[in-house]
Amino acid sequence: MKEENKRGPFLFKNRNIVYESKWTMFYEDSVIRPDGKDGIWGIMNPGEGSAIIALDKEQNVYLARGYMYALDTDMLVLPGGRIDDGEEPIECAKRELEEELGLKSEKWVHLGYYHMLPARIEDKTDFYLALDVTEHHASDPDGENFTIVKMPLSKAVDMVMQGEIHHSFAAQAI
Repeated sequence: MKEENKRGPFLFKNRNIVYESKWTMFYEDSVIRPDGKDGIWGIMNPGEGSAIIALDKEQNVYLARGYMYALDTDMLVLPGGRIDDGEEPIECAKRELEEELGLKSEKWVHLGYYHMLPARIEDKTDFYLALDVTEHHASDPDGENFTIVKMPLSKAVDMVMQGEIHHSFAAQAI
C-alpha cells in the first residue's frame, strides 16, 4: 500500500458511494485496520454549513421551531443551512438568516466551527453571532415552514440547562 493511502493508523483501499443526492452523500471506505484486518468505515457527508445565533438590541434570541422529519417531532433549532457551491460561510449565514427567519444584521461575529460526529460524519459547520438583528421578510425557498420564536437569551440559556432544547447546534451556541 502506498504511503498516500494512509489515513491516520488506517490504510485506505477504496471508496464505494452508497447514496448521493443534492443534500448528502453516504459512502463506505474499505480499509486495513491498525490490527492488520480488513474493515469498513461508513460515513455520511452532508456538506459544509453555517448556523446562526441571532440577537436583537434587547438581547432577545431568535430561534426557529419546525418539524424535523428524521425524528418525527417539532423542535427549536438555530437558523442555518448548507453552503452553496462557491459561497463563503458568512454569506451562507446571512442568506439562511433572511430565508428562514426574515432577519438581517450588519454586525457579524464568527464563533468558530464544529464537527457534528467526527467518527461517522464528514462535516463542518461555521457558527456566527448576528447582532442587532432587524426583522424583514422570510422567503423560505426550501419549504421548511419554520415558526419564529423570539425570547430573552437568558430564557434560552435556562431552557438548554433544563434539557428543553435538544438541537445540538442550538444547545452549543446558546
